[in-house]
Amino acid sequence: MNIEKILKGAKLKSIKDFKIILVPILHIQHFFVISFNLEEKQIFIIDNSAKEETNESKYGNVPENTGCFGSLP
Repeated sequence: MNIEKILKGAKLKSIKDFKIILVPILHIQHFFVISFNLEEKQIFIIDNSAKEETNESKYGNVPENTGCFGSLP
């Protein structure tokens, strides 16, 4: 099915209606997910890669670029 047809038929909600937003990231051939818990104002990185790597080598400056979020407009 064409994605445009799906999106046109979707009942879009305000971002305020969501508790958690998951954002898949590809950074330097490495996949991970950033989870934004809007209810608790928390950000988590979900990753299954080896722990031996440093956060900087795995994520670069991606987490810092997510910023801090407070209240939504």
